[in-house]
Amino acid sequence: MDIARAGRRGAGARLAYVTPSHQFPTGAVMPLSRRLALLEWARRSGAYIVEDDYDSEFRFDGRPIEAVQSLDHQDRVIYVGTFSKSLFPSLRLGYAVLPPSLVDPFLRVKYLADRHTSTLVQLVLSQFIAQGHFERHLRQMRKRNEKRRAALLCALERELGATARVDGANAGLHVVVWLPHLRPADEPRIVERAARAGVGVYPLSRYYAATPAHAGLLLGYGSLDEPQIEAGVSALGAVLRAA
Repeated sequence: MDIARAGRRGAGARLAYVTPSHQFPTGAVMPLSRRLALLEWARRSGAYIVEDDYDSEFRFDGRPIEAVQSLDHQDRVIYVGTFSKSLFPSLRLGYAVLPPSLVDPFLRVKYLADRHTSTLVQLVLSQFIAQGHFERHLRQMRKRNEKRRAALLCALERELGATARVDGANAGLHVVVWLPHLRPADEPRIVERAARAGVGVYPLSRYYAATPAHAGLLLGYGSLDEPQIEAGVSALGAVLRAA
């Protein structure tokens, strides 16, 4: 997001939606200077910022950067998250940290839109958090996912070497693999051949409004163990060498 450009041309904008801790799909992390600039834009324009921090619990390199919401002194940030990544998707629970002026409107909209969030599940989860089990679970998950990430990066370096560039690996549960020697038009063929080899990858160019300069793949690793990751990257490497 070009915040300076938004300030010049986006005078009518009322809301900005951002994923600053680990943007999907590139994995980019918004630096502190741009977070502060975004807050200043919201203050000047009277707009709100929706900060979707959907996998901020999983950061592996560098010092954690403060959430935009924690830097907000003007009540312009709506901070939202989910337990789908940190616990399991079928829990079907998310949360919002709201500016005080938005609490009542959100409660009214929630009442009209969806009155069926399980009270029992919410009570159990609140006790799980209050008793310290959730924090211990996150520490274990970070260690586990860091091992998966290390296995993925080592396997990619071994199989692809200088023929690929990996981005977005310092946080989250996926990485982007750029393939400078291949065109975006090659992606469907690569994905199909990888699927036949038993490997699920996703084409990156479909996430772009304009065609990127090179082919790229999106690789998720959160549900795999290290031997599966190494076997999958080995099969993917064979596919890419053939391409």
